[in-house]
Amino acid sequence: VILGYLGARATLVPFVNDEARAFYMYVLSGSFLPFLATWDAANHPLLTALARISWHVSGMNPFGLRIWSVLAFVPYAWYAWRMGGWLRSRLIRWCLWAALLGAPFLLDFFALFRGYGLGMGFLLMALYHSVRFMREERRTDLIAALAAMALAGLAMLSLLILWYAVFALVTLVVLRGRDADARKGRMSWCLLLGALPLLFATVFLWGLKAKGQLYYGTDPGILDGTIRSLAIFVTGVGSRAWLILLCLPIAAVLLYALWPFNARRASVRDDLARLAALLLAADILGHEFLFLTTQSLFPIDRGALHFLPLSILLIACAVVRLAVRRPAFALASLPLLVLPLRSVALMNL
Repeated sequence: VILGYLGARATLVPFVNDEARAFYMYVLSGSFLPFLATWDAANHPLLTALARISWHVSGMNPFGLRIWSVLAFVPYAWYAWRMGGWLRSRLIRWCLWAALLGAPFLLDFFALFRGYGLGMGFLLMALYHSVRFMREERRTDLIAALAAMALAGLAMLSLLILWYAVFALVTLVVLRGRDADARKGRMSWCLLLGALPLLFATVFLWGLKAKGQLYYGTDPGILDGTIRSLAIFVTGVGSRAWLILLCLPIAAVLLYALWPFNARRASVRDDLARLAALLLAADILGHEFLFLTTQSLFPIDRGALHFLPLSILLIACAVVRLAVRRPAFALASLPLLVLPLRSVALMNL
C-alpha cells in the first residue's frame, strides 16, 4: 500500500526546487562525476548516475527520474521486516514496522529525485548485515554490510560518519574474530576494498567543505539545530520543552543499550540495539568534533534523516528487553504509532 502511494506521489507531485536544480546541473548536462563536475552538495553521485539511465529512457518524466527513490523503499521495507522479526513481542514488532515504514518526513524522500531515500534503504541493509556479521562472522555478511554502506554513503554524503563507524566496527570484529588466519586474510581483503569508496567519499566531501559547498546546516548544535529541525518536520512542534521531552527517553534507551551485560547471553535484538546506540552516539560526537575542529555545520532536517530509523530501532529494542521481565512494558511501544498516524493525516498527492 505504501509503495503504491509513493509511486502515485512520484508521478503526480511537481518537481521541487532541489530536484530541478540537480537535474539541470548534473543529469541534463551529463557532467556529474565527482571532481569533474560542478562542486555542489546537490550532487548525490549514486542517484545522479542512475538518473542518467532513466532520463535516456523516459526523458523528464517525474516518475522516471524518481523511480530509483521509489524502488529504494523495497530494500528499506524488506530489512525493516527482517529486523522486526528479531523482536519477540508481536505488539512491539508491529509498532516498529509501522513506525519505520510510516515515519512522516522520511517517507517523503522515497518519492523525490534526491538521494535520501536510497541512503535510508541501503542504511537499513547495512545495519542488518552488520548485526549478522557481529554474530556469525560470515564473509557474505561482511561484503553485504560494506557494499550497502558504500551505496548509502554515495547516495547521501551526510552518512559519512556512520560509514566510518560501521567500517570501524566490522574491522574490530575481523581483528578479534575466532576464524582461522586464512579466513581472516580473505576478510582483510574485503576490508581493503571497502575502504576505497570510503576514502573517495571523504576526499570528495573535504573538497566540498574547502570550496564552501557544505552550506546546508546549522551551528546552534545537536539539540537546538539538528533535533529541532527534525522535530518540526516529523511532529510539527519545535519548542524547547518538546525537544527535551523527545530526547530524554532516547538518551535513556541509548544508555540502556550500551550498559554492560553478559555478551554471551546477548540476543540478536541486543546486538541490534547496541549497534544502533553506537552509531547514534558516534554520529552525534562526530559532528560535535567536526564543529569544534573545522567549524563544519551540524546537519538539519533531511541531512539528519538517519536519526529517525536509528532512534525507532533503539526504542523498540529497549522496550522488548524490558518486556522480557515485565510483559506490561510492551505497551511502552504504542507511542511509536504516532508516527504512521501523522503520516496518514498528512497524506496528499
